[in-house]
Formats: sequence, structure tokens, C-alpha cells
Amino acid sequence: MNEEHGQPDNANKGKGKGNKGGADHRNAGRGFLNRMLDRVEKAGNRLPDPVTVFVIIIALVMIASLAGYLLGVGVVHPGTGEDIRAVNLFSGENFQRMFSEMPQRFDEFPPLGLVLVVML
Repeated sequence: MNEEHGQPDNANKGKGKGNKGGADHRNAGRGFLNRMLDRVEKAGNRLPDPVTVFVIIIALVMIASLAGYLLGVGVVHPGTGEDIRAVNLFSGENFQRMFSEMPQRFDEFPPLGLVLVVML
């Protein structure tokens, strides 16, 4: 209790200029690692839902495949010397193949199970 003003000691916390209340006060006595982890947590909280992230990445890969196909991007396989060209995933055949095989690909990808468990 602040006897001079008749208020509890914490009554003025967070008020006025130059206060040490709020986030600055919480981080003042914390170590570098804790402050860094707080920043990582804030950045992580800004991320969209993991399903949305997967959909965005799938869309980006599909757009990159279209761009590579239109530009005629290709590479030579170092082992066989075979010329490998970019494939347009927006073509009807590849679009159907991609979505019909997607569950199998996810099932065969071992880290995905761990990611799904962590998300729950």
C-alpha cells in the first residue's frame, strides 16, 4: 500500500509516460533466450492455420510448375544424361493425378504423422 497517496503499490503500474509496466517490464529481468523465444512465439502466432499453409505451398508449387513449363525450364540428370523438363501441374492429366495420389503421398511421408500429432 502506497501510504503517501492511499493507493495500493501496483495502482499506477502501466500508467503514464516512461513506465516500466507491460511488456518492457516483463522482459527487463528475463534472459536473452527467453526474450528470443517470446519473439518466436509472437511470430508463430501470426502464422495461419497449418492446413492453410499447406494449401498456399501447394498453390505456389503449381504456379512455379506452370512458369517453368511456359519458360521451357529443364535440367540434365547427372547420372543418366536424360533431359528432364518442367511439367505443368495445371494440365488436366496432372491435376487429376496430383489430387488422386495426394493421400498416398501424405501417407508415405513419415514426418507428416508427427506434424499431425503435434497439431492436435
